[in-house]
Amino acid sequence: MYLGDAGAVFAFADALESEEELKQWAAGVKGPLLVWDDGVWQDSPHPARRGADVGGYPDPGHLCPVTALRVAAKATEEVFATIQGQGPTQVELLDWMRTREELYELIGYWEYERYDRELASPDIDGA
Repeated sequence: MYLGDAGAVFAFADALESEEELKQWAAGVKGPLLVWDDGVWQDSPHPARRGADVGGYPDPGHLCPVTALRVAAKATEEVFATIQGQGPTQVELLDWMRTREELYELIGYWEYERYDRELASPDIDGA
């Protein structure tokens, strides 16, 4: 199958149950592959995939929409366990935290602030 004939940009595989099944599927696709990797859990029957080694296809796209959430959930659990064990203090957690400046850089806070000021500025020329 050539994806362009179907109007698709990517071929999407989900819930393939073996590496062999993935390779067979990938061999039949003529175009970019997109692999859903968030179905992989510690007890999942689906194979974990690493890097570009997906069905022999170089550099497939990977969707991992819940991976960061799952990692953050575990970190959150550890943070609250630490606070519960140490008492109401965050001192033990400071090395794990981003600084305020790092956080603002990550989320583009200063760019948003500039944009917000531009929106709030009065229109002097009336244009």
